[in-house]
Amino acid sequence: MSDPIVTTFGRFRRCLRDGKSTFNFECPGCGEWGVLDDDQFHGRVSVDHTSDRCAYHETHDFAAALREQEGDPQ
Repeated sequence: MSDPIVTTFGRFRRCLRDGKSTFNFECPGCGEWGVLDDDQFHGRVSVDHTSDRCAYHETHDFAAALREQEGDPQ
């Protein structure tokens, strides 16, 4: 994995999944790293990471935020 890319919505790491370049997302609520699906990544649906120890549940266009930081992610 790459070094974290910091955006206004949190930290991301470029990684390979199924042979394709994509991003892992660090939950700003609890710090756990996870995978976003395409709808979550492009802000069409929320990231619901609510659990006993985390209350993060937000919707953002993470792809647009990453474009501002490093170019044009998928």
